[in-house]
Amino acid sequence: MQFDLEYKSVDENKWKELRRNIKEENEYYWNTNRIPDGYYQAKVIACDILDNPMECALKDEEVSDTFLVDNTRPAILNLKTSIDPNSLDLHGRPGHTLIISGVAKDEMCNITDIQYSINSGDWQTAFPKDNIFDSKEESFLLKIPYISSEEHSVVINAVDAEDNIGSSRIVFNP
Repeated sequence: MQFDLEYKSVDENKWKELRRNIKEENEYYWNTNRIPDGYYQAKVIACDILDNPMECALKDEEVSDTFLVDNTRPAILNLKTSIDPNSLDLHGRPGHTLIISGVAKDEMCNITDIQYSINSGDWQTAFPKDNIFDSKEESFLLKIPYISSEEHSVVINAVDAEDNIGSSRIVFNP
């Protein structure tokens, strides 16, 4: 068998060549970083001309379902910090809580995770304000027990459904 691979964006009419005359491979890795984000289809064309005379050779093709190519990272927008002076520390004594708010946004698919790290520490999970990851734009509000009066760097990651990770950093200096 011999195979040809083609693709096209859903808003295009003409198929584009991806690879021709594949003979002994049963897998193909497609680096989609070379095409713009969007919705696409792929087509496999199979032919048995290698084992049959041209007039007897059979040819068939199969078109994939539509799939998303999303190589763009989510954005972290509108980061703001404040201190909640009415909060309690971890032992129930009067203390302070650092509040960080912002928005994680992706143009193509839903946000699936938000994490933060303080001063390059372990990643901590954060949830959207509505407690469910179900849209392309998720507002979040982090309440972090106040650690010390020194400068702190907080990195925030947002992950989209295609596992792209966008990051931003905010420096807090009380």
